[in-house]
Amino acid sequence: ISEDVDGVVFFLGTWIEAPVAIAALREVEHLPIALWGFPMFKKNSRLDSTGSLVALFVLQGTLRRMGIPFKSIMGTTDDKKAISQVISFSRASCVKKALKRTRLGLVGYASMGMYPGTFDHALLRKIIGPEVIHLDNYLLINKRKIQIFRIKNMILIHPIRFIPERLIPLPDVFTLIEFDNKTMSFV
Repeated sequence: ISEDVDGVVFFLGTWIEAPVAIAALREVEHLPIALWGFPMFKKNSRLDSTGSLVALFVLQGTLRRMGIPFKSIMGTTDDKKAISQVISFSRASCVKKALKRTRLGLVGYASMGMYPGTFDHALLRKIIGPEVIHLDNYLLINKRKIQIFRIKNMILIHPIRFIPERLIPLPDVFTLIEFDNKTMSFV
């Protein structure tokens, strides 16, 4: 895939042999994957099938055995529940990618050795995604010549830019803003 996609919805319109489908899915296994199949349907007052349901079950079993995570969606293309699940999956995929690219500023750290109040940077990065950049209180105050009592009047924010067709904003840089509207930027 040459584009920067967030996830893949693999629509199973008919039967497909597992080796063929897996060859395609292996190319995108680093992305969130949804398998979308549909059950038998009525056509001219009789039940009909394209083999989509069986293909879905075969691929589910194969991906489970391979340890590749996926979401299953069952329903026709006009099924409101299935469409809602595709939209939810798409949004979650977008959020997952955005979190992987997010940088969060952390001012200060464990006060008075309170280890239960800390977190594992590597585990946060692996499971949720954001990179945490540590900003030492003293260095921050000293570098910007900010009086200690003024810290209570500040908030840490970041400007956001929207990428077309993204569902959520992505951060560029972190900015420390005082309530009196004087701005200092940190990359």
